Amino acid sequence: MFALLAHVNCRPTKTGVSFTWEGTWEYDPVSGTGSVKLRKDGLLSGKIRIKDGDDSNFITERTEEPDEPIILTHVIYKIIMPFTPIHIGPGILVKAVLPSSFSLMVFGWTQVVMDIQPLIVMITGKGHVHGFTHTYVGAILITFFSALTGKYLSEIGLKILGMAKEKPITIAWWVALLSAFIGSFSHVLLDSIMHTDVEPFYPFTLINNSHGFVSIGALHKFCIYSGLAGAIIYYVARCRTNKT
Repeated sequence: MFALLAHVNCRPTKTGVSFTWEGTWEYDPVSGTGSVKLRKDGLLSGKIRIKDGDDSNFITERTEEPDEPIILTHVIYKIIMPFTPIHIGPGILVKAVLPSSFSLMVFGWTQVVMDIQPLIVMITGKGHVHGFTHTYVGAILITFFSALTGKYLSEIGLKILGMAKEKPITIAWWVALLSAFIGSFSHVLLDSIMHTDVEPFYPFTLINNSHGFVSIGALHKFCIYSGLAGAIIYYVARCRTNKT
């Protein structure tokens, strides 16, 4: 579930209302069109379309006016699906292809580190949401930080999860660095496609030519499907290994 705040301009039609809208979705400016009609049960049903993007059907009902004005930071707290997990999908696929050369836990820790700065901005309402941490220069620094801290945190996590019962699992430094590198740079790449405020090549240029390369819906599907594909490949490989 994501929060969309928009100004809507409506005009009546023979079957209901058509409208255009402009607003923000996860701090990104978006616009589009839509239509809606009143059902016999009192609910509103219709379709909303994002310009150069996807469309979606919706059903809504009458509600009371809020006691206090809606502020964007209040809406952020109500987002059910966190933004960080969507980046894990490609990491699962890499883990399936490079099982002994890639740490999914270090990769996941890197995603968390990357999104600490946007989370602070969303909570406080101050600063650039996708700022320095979402640049390739920032990704280099986060690579070393995440590898240094993620190696030990992941080893502790594996022990807590009972995956190191026979002997302690040690993550090689080169594996930690590679995993953090893939995690930070893939994070910047995916977010530069999705978010308009990402400036991946800062401080050399503020231009982001990657934005809109594919639709947001296609990007989410890529992350989800790559994760599913990776899980299947990993499971099949483990089954074959156990049989031999």
